[in-house]
Amino acid sequence: MSNKTIKTVQRTVADHYNMTLNELLGRRRTAMHSQRRHLAIWICTELNAGMRNEIAAAFDRDVRLVDWAVKGVRNRRDTEKHYRVESDEIRARASFATMKEVA
Repeated sequence: MSNKTIKTVQRTVADHYNMTLNELLGRRRTAMHSQRRHLAIWICTELNAGMRNEIAAAFDRDVRLVDWAVKGVRNRRDTEKHYRVESDEIRARASFATMKEVA
């Protein structure tokens, strides 16, 4: 996949939460911002949007954060049913948006 896919995921997550891309990708470390950013990173890995280093670069973060984000989202999905449902819905929307771009 490509950087275009990563950008599509970022836009999809930002749109879902009524955020700007700058808010999603910015340096704010509030729980709200970081959880949403982590979700976008997890979706990128789920959609095989790129190598870990490409995903990290697209979020202007370190590769270790990609691993941390994926682990955190997986743990939260395992313990919170509503979060699992919500994250599946956003992942499906991002996947659909990515397929539309390719077509």
